[in-house]
Amino acid sequence: MKTTIRQILIVTTIVSIPIAICTKLEYDRIRTEQLRSFLQLELQATKDKLKLGRISENQLVIDYLAMADPCESQHYGRYSEFQHGFPGGLGHGITIVSKDGRLKRAYSWSCLGGEEYFNGMMDAENTEFDKLWSWAHPPEKYLHGKAGRRN
Repeated sequence: MKTTIRQILIVTTIVSIPIAICTKLEYDRIRTEQLRSFLQLELQATKDKLKLGRISENQLVIDYLAMADPCESQHYGRYSEFQHGFPGGLGHGITIVSKDGRLKRAYSWSCLGGEEYFNGMMDAENTEFDKLWSWAHPPEKYLHGKAGRRN
């Protein structure tokens, strides 16, 4: 029996598709693992800088950003919120809040508790920030499995 080029191409395609799928899945797994490792290292480095006082209350945001690489940031008028950890608030992380370009509050959070590194926000500022945060994160946004509110 004579094998045609068409038959060879069909067999090659049938064999190569599962190999390509497995290769892509393994590549995605490795990239995800690398990203998690990077985010964990960045989270630990930020925690160390907070404990050593290299990131501190009233520090300029631009100086803080020169030392740290938050995975997420959101801006609410005069306030900004920076997240270190895993996008979407999964697991554990650090939140840093600034007002008018200066750091005001920093705390870590997880399902097991947290730690406050500094908090220079007055009651009126906390109320203002919470109101702005609530407007940006209405409750219906979280009814379908989205991440929850900060501590």
